[in-house]
This record gives sequence, structure tokens and C-alpha cells, in this order.
Amino acid sequence: MPIVFPSSGFGRSYEQTAKAGVTVTASSTIHTMGSWATLFDPLSYECFALAINISDVNGANTDTRSLLNIGIGPTGGGNEQVVIPYLDAGAASAGQSRGKTYFFPLYIPSGKAVRAQLQSVVSSQTAQVIAHAFELPPLGFAEDAPQEWTQYGADSANSQGTAVTSGLVVYGTEAQITASTSRNHRWFHVGIDWGTNTVINAGRYRVRLATDTAAADVIGIWEFNAPTTAEDINGPFPNLPVCYPLPSGSALYIDVDGAAAEAMSAMVYAY
Repeated sequence: MPIVFPSSGFGRSYEQTAKAGVTVTASSTIHTMGSWATLFDPLSYECFALAINISDVNGANTDTRSLLNIGIGPTGGGNEQVVIPYLDAGAASAGQSRGKTYFFPLYIPSGKAVRAQLQSVVSSQTAQVIAHAFELPPLGFAEDAPQEWTQYGADSANSQGTAVTSGLVVYGTEAQITASTSRNHRWFHVGIDWGTNTVINAGRYRVRLATDTAAADVIGIWEFNAPTTAEDINGPFPNLPVCYPLPSGSALYIDVDGAAAEAMSAMVYAY
């Protein structure tokens, strides 16, 4: 009889933040991370993935470039270790419109606190963050168990990603996110914001991640939506990372097929 491994995936999610989320506030000094806000303290079980929703960062005719760190530390606070750096929170739409939602495979030991901090171009900008923690499946094994993610393309001095301009119903010119990845990777996610652009065309923006300028080697494609012209973003869809083994030293490029030719910025998260 052949050996069959149990199916993999993620287990239950029964520890979450409050339904309305946690308010995370940026520093009064622009482009500087604010204080840590608690999402879980402590986790009551081993976590193998986090689902994170960011909302209420958008503003009509307003530049809202913002970056969010996810960190873990001892219960009670202090000595936080950033495990998801510079998650793109800029222009995340109002909660009732969905906002930005990401699913990250991530191992966090039981008993640890999970926190978030925000920086922004807006002094004391706030974001609402909702998180769900997923445990190990009762049968099988976790899809993966990263202990931290790496970001590429963040411009932390300006609370945004790498500049790129979308094409009008075609992919625009590729932006190089990095010329050389720092280590081997197998999981990838992307984020976008509008940069300093405050005049946006509503519609769908399809973001393509590839290893070359001709997009002959595509890693993944994600959809983002601008539901209105008020500098808001919903996405990505799908909110899952893609799995694509890529060796250290690889280049990463992003191009965008947009509802209009819009200046924006983008970044990549990898494990």
C-alpha cells in the first residue's frame, strides 16, 4: 500500500482582533514609525499564518503614503522583532469597502504578542488593522512556516514603494524592484499605493511580478481595485501569496495594467 501524506493547509482561526480592528497610529514625525499597537497578547496557540486587513487610510485629494510593520515580542511588550516589514498601507480604503487584505504563512509561537506600527507622510495618520491567526491543521501539516518575510522596493524615507506607472488597459513600463534578491525565496506577495498621485481614475489595476523586463518569466499576478476617485485601494485579489522557487541574486520587476496611466508605487514581500 503506498504512503499518502495527509493534505496540507492551515487550521482553525479562532483568535482574532476585535471586529472593528485595532487603531494603529503613526508618529507625529512624518515617515517615522509610531508606537506599537497590540493585535494579540498573548497568542493562545501556535500560529502558522496571519490574515491581515488594513483599512481607513484613504482620503480624497490627499496623499496618504503609509507603511505598516508587523512584529512579535514577549507578552506585555518590548523587544519586538519585525516579521513582516513595510506592508503597504497607503490609500487602503474604508473598512466597509474592504481595504487591503493579505494572507501570510507565518510561524509565531504560542504565548507571544503580535503588534503593529505605522509610519506615514501624514502626521499621526491612523489605520484600522484586523488580524486573524490560523493554527496547525489537526491532520496534515502547514503549507509552510516562515518565521519572517523580506521586503523589496520599499522607500521608507517617503513611506512608499518603488515608482511605476500603469499602462492604459495594457501593461506599462516595468519597474525594477530589485536587481538582486538577498537570498533564496519561494513565496511572493505584492503591494501598491498611489505615491504622491492624488488624481486617480477608478477601476482595476492588475499587477504583474516577473524576473525579467519582457515578463517571459512571470511569478504571479494580483488584482487591485480603485473603487472611487478618492485615492482608495482594495486588494489584492487573490490575497494569497504565490509559491515560486527563486534563487538568491535574482531580479524582480513589476508592471501594471491599469484603468488609466497612473503614477503609483509598488513593492514585493518574499520568503
